[in-house]
Amino acid sequence: MLRKNQLIEVPDDSPFANDKLKRNKAVETAAALITNAQTPFVLSVTGAWGTGKTTFVKMLEAVLRKQGHLCIHHNAWQNDFADDPLVGLVEEIQATIRSSVLSPAAKKTVGTQLRKVQAKTKGLLRAIGPLALQVATRGALKGDDAKRYAEILATSADQIATAVSNYSDESLRRHQKARESTLGLRLQLAELVATISTSGAVTNTPVVFVIDELDRCRPTFAIQLLERVKHIFDVAGLVFVLALDRDQLCHSIQAVYGSEFDAAGYLRRFVDLGYSLRTPSLEDFVYSIWDTLGLDDACKAASTVQGGKVSFVQEFCPIAKIFGTSLRDVEQALSQLNVIVSLATREKWIELTEFAVICALRMAIPLPFQAFVDGRKSAEDLIAEVRARPLGRTWLEDDASLRFEAMLNVWSRVPGELEKQRESLQALRESVPPERPERRRGVRLLGWIDRLRDGSGGAIDLLAHHVSLFELADGFSSVS
Repeated sequence: MLRKNQLIEVPDDSPFANDKLKRNKAVETAAALITNAQTPFVLSVTGAWGTGKTTFVKMLEAVLRKQGHLCIHHNAWQNDFADDPLVGLVEEIQATIRSSVLSPAAKKTVGTQLRKVQAKTKGLLRAIGPLALQVATRGALKGDDAKRYAEILATSADQIATAVSNYSDESLRRHQKARESTLGLRLQLAELVATISTSGAVTNTPVVFVIDELDRCRPTFAIQLLERVKHIFDVAGLVFVLALDRDQLCHSIQAVYGSEFDAAGYLRRFVDLGYSLRTPSLEDFVYSIWDTLGLDDACKAASTVQGGKVSFVQEFCPIAKIFGTSLRDVEQALSQLNVIVSLATREKWIELTEFAVICALRMAIPLPFQAFVDGRKSAEDLIAEVRARPLGRTWLEDDASLRFEAMLNVWSRVPGELEKQRESLQALRESVPPERPERRRGVRLLGWIDRLRDGSGGAIDLLAHHVSLFELADGFSSVS
């Protein structure tokens, strides 16, 4: 069965049960900061793709809920179809309160306050709806305002002066009404948060509002949401946690305000404290993706797969690190492996140790690797590609690379290369004293070559077979 890469489950009673990236200490630290923060307060959790932002904030919410805090989770990207992000934010508060463990009496009291918030929200949306100058339009006119100016331009000079004066007065009234409505909503939100945090509601201060996937939203929507948080939700007893890819969000902001705009400085206006997630170790990341894709079960079900995730990681990760492969590319490679294993039949057997090397090289250096497959490059050519990288040179001096080198030599389609390498290693064994490191390494490499050549039942055919499986999976990718 083909499984998709799903979000890691975070049980409320055991937040770190599935913590694949070892975030527990960081989450507990963030929770302690939040519970002791002087509110209102905004914490950003930033990290590039693959660093586990969503899982981090979900574990954070679970920890805070265990401590008695009401946590509201809002996926901004799933709500950016709305004209104004305020609608989704208020609806999220309502949904969370309805599903909370507040006592019936507390829910009734909080519900009364919530209805007042909803009424104020409607009033504010009516007040700001007709305004001509909005972040989303960068000052451009639209709708009724555009028609109004069209009418003005079709009249006489005196009429123009009168119309402009009337329009200015009306704009001023609208602006004043919007300010009054914003203040009214903020005050009502403060009352709501205070009510939620009373002892009768059995909820500790602060209330925590988590906003995830902000960087994936439409640029104008993301900016509006930040502005709403800053100007409306800036109330005592409330902490916001923003999970985002800072670089991506900066690009979105510059898409609206221009490439020269100081997007990083703009973001600092909204955040009191930032926490940057470290990039996980490649091994932890591969294990995490492997488990969420259910590849262990898929490999067992296929019955034609030899090896497991440990053997795959041992061969795959060093090569991926040497070439600086991105987490996105690694996830893409595992997605293709998922397709291949799911389609495996008795005729399509897979040896994961060899498969990992092919997978890593095909991902990291596709053109040289294809030339190797076609017989236009030798094993030594590919080894030279590895040696040209600082990490690669060090790795090739370690015995951990012996199996890798042996595989390339056994797979080589350059006529005579394998036998020439074997003769060279045999000569080394006979001519160099046993205590020399190069002799010991050469003997072990020769042993690996003979083992792989004798055990594969046609090593060159194995390479062609495994490469053909990847070619079948070309075009498939994760959409996450």
